[in-house]
Amino acid sequence: MTRRRQVMVVALAATVLASGCSLKEVQTWFALRGHSITAQQAKDIADKVNAQSTAGCDANYADFCVPNNQTSVRCAGTDGAGPEVGPVRIVGWDHFGLDPDGDKRACQSPPTATPTPLVTAPTAPPTAPPPLPTTPAPTTTTTAPAGQIPGTGTSFMYVAASDADVIRKIDTVTLDVVATYDVGGPLGDGLAMSGTRLFYGAGDRQHMTIGMYDIATGENNRSYIGGVYEPLLRTSPALPGRLVVATTHTSPSTLYLYDVTGDSGVRLRQSSPHGAIGGNLKEVEISADGTRIWTAAGAPYVISEVRTSDLTLSGGSFETGAYPTATASAIVGGTELVAAGTAYNRTAFVFNAASRELLTNTPIPGETADRGLQFSRDGSKLYAAVEAGASADLVTIDRATSRVATAPMFGRTLSDLYFDMGELAVDPGTGRVFVTAHDAVSVYNPDGTYGRTLSQRGPRSMAFSATGPTSTPPTLVPTSLPNAGPPVISRFDASHSSGPAPLTTAWQWTISDPDGSPLICSLDLDGNGVVESTISPCTSAAMRTITYTTAGERTARLYVSDGELTTSDGTLVRVFEPSADPFDITIRPNGSMTSSQLAAFTAAAQRWARVIRTGLPDGTVAVEADECDDGAPAYTGPVDDLVIEAIITPIDGPDGILGAAGPCLVRSSGGLPAYGIMQFDSADVAMLEADGSFTTVVLHEMAHVLAFGSVAGWRAILDGAGTANPTFDGAVARAAWSMIGGGSASVPVEGLGGPGTAGGHWRESVLDNELMTGWLNEGPNPLSTVTVGAMADLGYGVDLAGADSYGSAVSAFRALFTPSRKIDVELLSPLDRTI
Repeated sequence: MTRRRQVMVVALAATVLASGCSLKEVQTWFALRGHSITAQQAKDIADKVNAQSTAGCDANYADFCVPNNQTSVRCAGTDGAGPEVGPVRIVGWDHFGLDPDGDKRACQSPPTATPTPLVTAPTAPPTAPPPLPTTPAPTTTTTAPAGQIPGTGTSFMYVAASDADVIRKIDTVTLDVVATYDVGGPLGDGLAMSGTRLFYGAGDRQHMTIGMYDIATGENNRSYIGGVYEPLLRTSPALPGRLVVATTHTSPSTLYLYDVTGDSGVRLRQSSPHGAIGGNLKEVEISADGTRIWTAAGAPYVISEVRTSDLTLSGGSFETGAYPTATASAIVGGTELVAAGTAYNRTAFVFNAASRELLTNTPIPGETADRGLQFSRDGSKLYAAVEAGASADLVTIDRATSRVATAPMFGRTLSDLYFDMGELAVDPGTGRVFVTAHDAVSVYNPDGTYGRTLSQRGPRSMAFSATGPTSTPPTLVPTSLPNAGPPVISRFDASHSSGPAPLTTAWQWTISDPDGSPLICSLDLDGNGVVESTISPCTSAAMRTITYTTAGERTARLYVSDGELTTSDGTLVRVFEPSADPFDITIRPNGSMTSSQLAAFTAAAQRWARVIRTGLPDGTVAVEADECDDGAPAYTGPVDDLVIEAIITPIDGPDGILGAAGPCLVRSSGGLPAYGIMQFDSADVAMLEADGSFTTVVLHEMAHVLAFGSVAGWRAILDGAGTANPTFDGAVARAAWSMIGGGSASVPVEGLGGPGTAGGHWRESVLDNELMTGWLNEGPNPLSTVTVGAMADLGYGVDLAGADSYGSAVSAFRALFTPSRKIDVELLSPLDRTI
């Protein structure tokens, strides 16, 4: 390099490393290296440089760098494991559990205490609570009717967050989480409350016990009542100290009545085992006086009435048509009403409970979801959660006018996803309507208008502390439309889901969001509950790769968040014990090879054996002299796993053809090489040894013998061969390329340089100093995960951990300002015959 050129390179390096990257700087850098690129190519690279961001921060959190790949983190100043983090906003999935109250802010500094005044000030009138940071707060205040208590802390909802195995207590006025109860293990779907005792399903759905948690004493008994099949739990103020338990998804279904005042539940009564109440039970409703129970079951097509005294049919029923899914009751003007909805017809029925007369049958815009029906607090309205094609709504029926109003929910079907084992309930204290579904609780005003969505992990069942009106809260006014639903994961799979360790695979997915919101992906690929990486924004084009080094089964999980709701999916990976046959390369030196030259071949073989870990089937080859290439020797003998003829001989003198390399014989199964040739001109080798690059050249050419750019398997994965823009579409290489900043496209392959270079190397203008470009760079030429990934795509069992450290093409561009020279080696193709 001339003195002038050296000064230019140093000046350019200082400029780029100290600031952003301009189009001119990119063009200048490539000009220094003897390459010409278009303005558009320079712009593409400059855009990539300027778009780089810190990769070590978890994209689910903002305002503070929460580090990736941690088992746990903790808020600054608190006890626990993991690094401390400061005030953060939750913008995706809160997998560290920093935000138990769901307000999207965590680790905030505690408020400064206000000194107690010496003179007690008059009590201020109640006001609307201040807006929460990420969810709309009430904006108007109404006056409470006489006898009701305005303000907060008078009515609470308890929600079973089954994905978090906790029960959360939520103030139904402020919608704040005020307490969390850990039930000590898996939490099922059922929840009911009697006095200070919460009753919940404990264990998996089909083998549950019923647990009891006393919120006054903290007592928790996960086996308070013995096993019941998928229990539905109900209590009533008219039946103090009693718990109604119903089995669901069975035929016939069974009702039980328990005394729950003691240290364990005592069964008092059980319904007939001969199908009296039907099968596939969906809902249970207790009458206001506690003397009757109404049930909605898959068959018969009626709402059945059961006497509480002996759990036998009273003889009364209410005709609904096929598949009743929900029932509710209320007393209005001294008359007890029973309502019903079905999954078959789009009608809400209201009956006189005493005479069983059908009073109204109101058409509604969808089928009623399981447990998706309730009267308003005063009985003037009937709410129904309905499914209509690919959307879902809360329907409010004004019983005086028969007017039907709808408010949007999640924009997806209810029965298939969101309302399976969820429910609709009305808070007796405030009159607000609550709907549990997927990872959220939707809250509606008593008039049926949408108010707010509370983020919770797997909420299903609810219970309320109030038994009558306690307050008239402010009207909830949303600042934005409700979330149309959580993200959808249509596909999450691995390029290799089973095989011996080390198993290297690429993970791919197809995701979307009903709102079209930008998405965040969080990945726990080794199934240990720790998120290794996050991608934001995340699309279906993103990929990730991993090497599993230990045997066993694990479930890799993908979590996708739209900033409010999260969806997850898992895929099982089976990793077998490592092969007892490691990968070996046998070097057969020929010609007048020196010990240092042989050492270069040996080092290259050992280097490749560190990334290719699994042996191939052994075999025997027989080739004649000159059959593989001019000057190649004859060989007959065994192969384990690859035999390479290493030849250094005079060819055409310095700066001519360096030599030839490639596979000669490949296996009939899988197409991977068994025998190959590496031949170099002794004059050029002397020059390469003198400048210290011979070992790198040998490592590069050995990759071609292994299959890189030289076999039918490579050509099958190559897209655009013979054009100016070929790309490599192997899944593992693409995932590795994406992970180092290469974007979501396929890996760029060289389109220039003529035969032997074009189509068989990575693109120099993009991957720069990577080992397998067609040009040798001064300084390091790292063997990257992209090349190792390509070897996996070609069929080798590889370990990505054996790759060299290598940034993206952008990183290489910013850091390396050294010239390169083309590697002129003839790329050999295998013979037509196989072994």
